Amino acid sequence: PPPPPPPPPRKCTSSNWNDLSYVACSAFCKIEKRAHHCTFCKCQGCGYCISPPPPPSPSPPSPPPPPVACTSGMGGDFRYETCSPFCKAAKAKTHCSFCKCKTCTFCKGTVGAASPESSAAAVGKASSSA
Repeated sequence: PPPPPPPPPRKCTSSNWNDLSYVACSAFCKIEKRAHHCTFCKCQGCGYCISPPPPPSPSPPSPPPPPVACTSGMGGDFRYETCSPFCKAAKAKTHCSFCKCKTCTFCKGTVGAASPESSAAAVGKASSSA
């Protein structure tokens, strides 16, 4: 069987005089005049007039790292470090002992200053004042 016919030329419109109505690469087209010639439909099929493909889209952002495991031994606390709405700067001395407050900005530099006795007292206070 004979080969299939070539696809029809891509339609094109321009306001240039004596231009074609489809994309081509005619003998008229010159690479050194591409700035002007590539505005003609009769030159838009030339390799130097064809736009390069767009750059690949950026990779999706990496997933956030998993939360840091944490154990405070206090009732109602989380098992990972975070900064929950429960946490209050005014109560940093107590709240920063909780895993659920460890990453709050007001807890930075606060090293688990609470002793086991004060932690037990903090649990009682936190559940009554939260």
